[in-house]
Amino acid sequence: MNLGARLKQRRLELGMTLKDVASKLSVTMATYQRYETNKIKTLKYKTIIELAEALQTTPTYIMGWENKQSASTNTESGETDPLDSEIIEAFRLLSPEYKRIALAQIKAMLEVE
Repeated sequence: MNLGARLKQRRLELGMTLKDVASKLSVTMATYQRYETNKIKTLKYKTIIELAEALQTTPTYIMGWENKQSASTNTESGETDPLDSEIIEAFRLLSPEYKRIALAQIKAMLEVE
């Protein structure tokens, strides 16, 4: 399944219109429709994150790197935390060496709290 098909499938699963998603992205309905019809093929990282948030899924699902459709949720409130998704996606792009450094920094920050 290509990017446009995943976007359309997810939008329909959520019962959203083209206008609903376009509004969440602050783009015109025509622009969003071009995403779904694969007329816009190159997306900025920020756009992928915004699409995932609007469609309540993950950037990795949007890009076709995984089949899981729903984003992780905050167990206390049951709401999706877009920042968690963005951090995870950025972490996945790091080299193994930088992942170890980032994890050490996170652990150090947690000790300070």
